[in-house]
Amino acid sequence: MECPKCKGSLGANAKRCGCGWQASAAPSYNAQPLGYIQCEWTSGQRCRYPGSMTTNLGVGGPWYCNAHFSCKDPMMGAAIVEASQDYRHHTEHERRAENTARAKAYCEGLGLHTVEEKRAWLKDAVRKLTKKMDARP
Repeated sequence: MECPKCKGSLGANAKRCGCGWQASAAPSYNAQPLGYIQCEWTSGQRCRYPGSMTTNLGVGGPWYCNAHFSCKDPMMGAAIVEASQDYRHHTEHERRAENTARAKAYCEGLGLHTVEEKRAWLKDAVRKLTKKMDARP
């Protein structure tokens, strides 16, 4: 690998060079430029909601948010774009923290407090599901 700053020789997975160059860290989901994984509807400004729906998977887009996917009215589309301007994508850390909190609450609701209790519940649930699947015609 060659240093992009001084053109000196670097190891294959080098993260820095003696000249001061440093490889930038991989950008977080929130650090992506506007438009990354974003709804492609535009009404003067671009919709900031996540673009998660398309009818064209083979080519990969265009991607629209849930609200714009079936929207046929330009006025309604513009209102959705306006409403989306304060939307902020969650970071991976925020999503994991939210999912962990939800999972803990679910387990608490089932009365599962220890890892052993959770494993036993899961084994039982898988056993029941397997039995149910085997009974299907």
